Amino acid sequence: MSSSARVLWKIAVLVSVGFAHSTLYEGSCSSARSGEDWSGETSLPVGGEQFGSERDETPRFNLGTGPESRRAFVREATLHAWRGYAEKAWGTDELQPLSGRGKNNFGGVGATIVDSISTLYIMGFKDEFNEAKSWVESELNFDGVGEVIVFETVIRILGGLLSAYHLSGEEVFLHKAEDLGRRLQKSFATKTGFPFPRCDLNSTSCGFHRDYGRHVLLAEIGSIQLEFRALSFHSNDQSAAALREHAERVIEMLKEMGPKENKGLIPYLLDINSGRFSNGYITLGSPSDSYFEYLLKTWIQGGRQEDMFRDMFLEVMDGIFAFMRVYVGDGITILQELAGNSQPRKKMDHFTCYLPGVVTLGLELASLEERKTWMSFAENVTSTCFGMYRWSPCGLAAEHIEVDEDDFLYFSGGYMLRPEVTEALFYMWRSTHEPKYREWGWEIFESIERWCRTDLAFTVLVETNSEDPAQGDSMPSFFIAETLKYLYLLFSDDDRLSLNNWVFNTEGHPLLITPGLIKTE
Repeated sequence: MSSSARVLWKIAVLVSVGFAHSTLYEGSCSSARSGEDWSGETSLPVGGEQFGSERDETPRFNLGTGPESRRAFVREATLHAWRGYAEKAWGTDELQPLSGRGKNNFGGVGATIVDSISTLYIMGFKDEFNEAKSWVESELNFDGVGEVIVFETVIRILGGLLSAYHLSGEEVFLHKAEDLGRRLQKSFATKTGFPFPRCDLNSTSCGFHRDYGRHVLLAEIGSIQLEFRALSFHSNDQSAAALREHAERVIEMLKEMGPKENKGLIPYLLDINSGRFSNGYITLGSPSDSYFEYLLKTWIQGGRQEDMFRDMFLEVMDGIFAFMRVYVGDGITILQELAGNSQPRKKMDHFTCYLPGVVTLGLELASLEERKTWMSFAENVTSTCFGMYRWSPCGLAAEHIEVDEDDFLYFSGGYMLRPEVTEALFYMWRSTHEPKYREWGWEIFESIERWCRTDLAFTVLVETNSEDPAQGDSMPSFFIAETLKYLYLLFSDDDRLSLNNWVFNTEGHPLLITPGLIKTE
């Protein structure tokens, strides 16, 4: 490990220190208010969300430091990313911002377009939204799509289409979602009912990961419930109802087979034929992460009435406090990984930083005394996750941090434009309204602007342990779908996508909370 990657842990205490910011740009611009006030409602009709009244133009610069100004900066960055993709990679899955080419790494389904629609709508980009809608209507044809990754297709494409339908009420999005759902149904044709990881959308062929043999990952089978349930609720298609049954049955099976000694925490690798766990490795990060997230969010989606999802989530919280939480330094919390019978590993990846948002969403399930513990835990994990940015020489987080036996901190990996920390900051702001969460989000945004912005769009960094980090050549579709969306909402009023009415899938797509999802005998 190079010396630049080795940092004394005591630097972590800097996270709690206040700091000032200077603005990046000069000039002025005005910005209008956010959307309508829906607080107090438990659900909304499809199409209930209205376009924001933000001005649909690129803002002029130096807007000051208020939330309206910062929202305008985030909108400008989103427009820059979208226009770069539209100019050089239209219709492909993702843009390569340095070479100016598109790539089809998700089967050629226009992943960036579909993944961006909800963000374009929420930010008030009407022209760009209509441009994306026209493409979906006339160009998104699953007849020409071969093999796809089932999980990624569900959270990005199916989730993106359903969210666009919930936000706008435009039927074209629902019809495309129904078509996609019918093509994904065959993925559940296995001995156990765990879905195949990969399927051809135009044949009966389904198969496995190239790296995991005949195994499936916990996140990819346990993070498809929100989308299939939403599709089933709106569709009269029998295949949609079957998809919901399959997805919910997966959770029932995981509940039945989970080892009780770990209090709801289960390993990440499963045999698709036997249904048994294939290893004993437990992590709250990748490739398990969104399974734990969906236990709570599925309960919320159905109007908080389904006891199974609630009880499983509470078991997970018990397991986290019993086995995963490790304090290191002043208010810093590492969520360690459990490798079977071997020693726990004080390693945490960027994916794990979704957890504070889930904990704050679940506070209503905790007793008064537990709420203090849960909230302190969420605050400490958020501080640690922001520390992954603050401790980095370039101000952007590496993929992993690890603490060794001498309490030295190591970084590894580049910055992939990931959303989990901006997501955590959004939820922490909504829960506490403490200004530091907006300040931390703004600091992250400034670093993204400084190091990841290109003439064309934004791109990843191949490493972060440098004061002059090298850029890669990739803009993942989740950058617009999640990272920028959560930053925008961080600087928006609480009634903009109120958490009383919306639940976000793991790709950042808002879906309506729908008590009507509950089955009646």
